[in-house]
Amino acid sequence: MIESMDILSKLNTSKVVIGIDLGDITSQISYGYLGQEVPETLSLVAGGEQYNIPTLLCKRDGVNQWFYGREAKKKQDEGTLIENLLTLAKEGNLVVIEETQFEPIELLILYVKKLFSLLSTVIGTDKYATVIFTLDVLDNKTIEILDQITASLDLKTEHISYQSHEESFFSYMLHQEKMLWSSQVVVCDASDGIFKTLRMEMNRKTTPMIALIEKEIHPEIILSNIPEKKEEEDAFYKRLDGKIASVMTQLCGDRNITSAYLIGDSFAGEWYKQSLRFLCMGRRVFQGNNMYSKGACYSGIDKLTDAQITKEFVFLGRDKLKANVGMRVFRKGEEGYFALLDAGHSWYEVKKEFDLILDSGNQIDILATPLNGKEPIVATITLTGIPVRAKRASRIHMTVKMTGENTIHITIKDMGFGEFFKSSDLVWTEEFEIS
Repeated sequence: MIESMDILSKLNTSKVVIGIDLGDITSQISYGYLGQEVPETLSLVAGGEQYNIPTLLCKRDGVNQWFYGREAKKKQDEGTLIENLLTLAKEGNLVVIEETQFEPIELLILYVKKLFSLLSTVIGTDKYATVIFTLDVLDNKTIEILDQITASLDLKTEHISYQSHEESFFSYMLHQEKMLWSSQVVVCDASDGIFKTLRMEMNRKTTPMIALIEKEIHPEIILSNIPEKKEEEDAFYKRLDGKIASVMTQLCGDRNITSAYLIGDSFAGEWYKQSLRFLCMGRRVFQGNNMYSKGACYSGIDKLTDAQITKEFVFLGRDKLKANVGMRVFRKGEEGYFALLDAGHSWYEVKKEFDLILDSGNQIDILATPLNGKEPIVATITLTGIPVRAKRASRIHMTVKMTGENTIHITIKDMGFGEFFKSSDLVWTEEFEIS
């Protein structure tokens, strides 16, 4: 704690960490000052808890006037309503509004800019310490979209990152009472019209301890198309409650689940009595809908303050590098290990560039050591055609990065050796899997 506070005292505690949960149906904004214990979530109603901002745009007919969120829903009779902005951006098809074609990514960028204009009513843009976007799925296409969004925002911070809902869940739990996650934790997520579950458990036999999260989507549970008639509505919710209770019974089984979280607007009301009765048997149960945006804030604060707890626990999700990658090198005549990429970091953020002097030969061995206990993987890269030179007279430039959660991409360029040997300009590329 002393170390963490020392670091914190050197930071500007008037700076703010921003967490944006960007969804296809709704989005959220949370923010936390450095030094503040619990982040806050921006509410659409002062003093209320109306956190969800519909991911909607509406263009008013005949004029260049755009509405977003709830206002877009209200104004749809006066113009064109655009829904599912994230899906539209992923699909990439042009959107036609009043005979004008719009790039879907531009519409999503406009929506996100509207979110930041809303945030500016409570936090000045010069106060941003870091901005973290959290989404349900982080794949190559989504990351490409986020890169385009952040490039267009002109944010006054270089600290911008992305993370999955699973990682935000993990970060959120680290800041709750330890007894709540002393064993396993379950999240029932009924947001964005889809019912999914997350189950987190800790492998306490490793150092640092590894958090693993299992995600499952349950297509048999349909949250939409609620009947309007009271009797049919009651029957609908009774069936829904039974299905969720069945899923929870199977998920919990004989596992030691210490706490459960019900998130999403679909859990409003008191219709899920059977499910709740089961979950409350020996467990603490919480309800809310701002876990992910708050978790993103906690994650940003932990990184900026170099929090001790992040050294004790590591999250290994789908988007995390699950192996330590390095190579054997000689330093001052002794063989040693040179770390290239460290496990636990998001694959889309890791990259390393450096120069090496070849001792002899034309081969380089890359070592990947999985954290799951499997045998290390050795990938040999042969520099075919590199000029034959004297020992230790070839300098190469290496770039190591990930192009997927299990794919390492390596680029090597022959740099020659100063004025003695010119570069051949040869470049070698290699990819290998570490799963």
